[in-house]
Amino acid sequence: MDFTRTRLAAYLLPLGLFFAAINTGVIFLVHAEYASWRHLTPVALDPVHHAWSGTVFALVIPLAVVSAVLAVVMLFLRHPRLPWSSVLAGAGLQAVIMATSILMWPRWQEEIGRTEVLGAAYESIMDTHWLRVALMTAYSVLVLAQTLVLVRKPA
Repeated sequence: MDFTRTRLAAYLLPLGLFFAAINTGVIFLVHAEYASWRHLTPVALDPVHHAWSGTVFALVIPLAVVSAVLAVVMLFLRHPRLPWSSVLAGAGLQAVIMATSILMWPRWQEEIGRTEVLGAAYESIMDTHWLRVALMTAYSVLVLAQTLVLVRKPA
């Protein structure tokens, strides 16, 4: 890898860490918001859920996409001090995050919006959302470890 690509890879990793950390913070806030829905009346749930879907499209999805794109770019611009296995693990975690985000939670959210009550769909979200929290936290820890490897002085 030439000097310019190595330098670019060195700049991409802290950027990836920045977005991974933001996504982790956001997902913890999302989880807390989901838990708070138990305390809403059916009348109050509709506007809260509607506002929440706007937040997802304006904030959550764009941040997640940027994080996933950076993980894919790292496959092509891997810094020479980072093992392939860690870069592949990061891309794999992002793939799982995206797949579960697309296949699991949207249909339950749609059902909540359609029925305007917290029932089986809400319970499914709350029973499985820990997986999303764990995946995003694991990805952040991995990117933090990669960044620490990169900033450490070579022996």
